[in-house]
Amino acid sequence: MSSAPAAAERGKLVPHVRSDMLVSAEWIAARLNDPTVTLIDARPAKEYRGEASPGGGRGGHIPGAHNLYFQDLVVARDNSRLKGLDYVKGRFDEAGASKAVAVVSYCYIGMRASYTYLISRHLGYDAKFYDPSWAEWGRRSDLPLSRGESRR
Repeated sequence: MSSAPAAAERGKLVPHVRSDMLVSAEWIAARLNDPTVTLIDARPAKEYRGEASPGGGRGGHIPGAHNLYFQDLVVARDNSRLKGLDYVKGRFDEAGASKAVAVVSYCYIGMRASYTYLISRHLGYDAKFYDPSWAEWGRRSDLPLSRGESRR
């Protein structure tokens, strides 16, 4: 036993980028009408509809995206425990997710979408992650967007 802090040794982190799970704006743009890709927008409805756009930029969503706010999948804002699996799976089914398609999650900066990505993986989908999310897509005038409740 010692009351002195242990001496730390320098480690070496070697990151391995998972190119099989990360997608880019160009990857999505090339597949906007592809029936084998389902886009999950994990933002609140106001952001999805284009009524709010944190950080500026254009408001709206990627054409074809389904709105599945990540908070709707947990018991309560102050209880982040996932709701029942049947309920969660039903919400993903409504959003077009299945094992026959790639399920791509995005939000504003990737934080909220990390939750829907993790659930997609847990449900056994071919889960993909668009990390730059709306912060990138909404600022690029060369990329299309949709506003309102309509997916397109």
